[in-house]
Amino acid sequence: MSSETTKKRVLFVCNQNRVRSLTAQQLYRERPDLEVRSAGIAENAGMRLSRELVAWADQVFVFSKEQRKIIEARYPEAVEGKPLVCLNLADRYQYKSPALIMALNQKLCPYLGAPDCTTEAKPSPEARARRSAEVQPTVWSALCSLGLAIIGISPYHNEAFTIEPGT
Repeated sequence: MSSETTKKRVLFVCNQNRVRSLTAQQLYRERPDLEVRSAGIAENAGMRLSRELVAWADQVFVFSKEQRKIIEARYPEAVEGKPLVCLNLADRYQYKSPALIMALNQKLCPYLGAPDCTTEAKPSPEARARRSAEVQPTVWSALCSLGLAIIGISPYHNEAFTIEPGT
């Protein structure tokens, strides 16, 4: 038996296969125990969902209840007895955006565990403390400059400045 047949086959399905499902596929593609693919239900999807793809998968993840209903209606025999999980994740993200990756991690970890890339990318507590120490003076400096500007003092030249009415 080859190692390819022992991998869990996971399919991510959204509307266009351009943002959510494609990001999920990219997020989990390096997992050695998973084989992942993605598709979309729309006519013009990047990779259009087919009966063969649904039949191939051991587990299917969709992003809305509507997508789930469409798949169940189009391919009832292919999804019968197969986990079809709705993540309830709205189509409001950009491809591979940090917000989407965080949302996918929260939704998918209970089912698939963490993707390898996120466990490696977490900074150590020391690195977080160092970064915090670097950011705080910059933020404080910006707030001080803003406060000085509000009361009419130039933070750069130690001189007062005024804003002329009507300018």
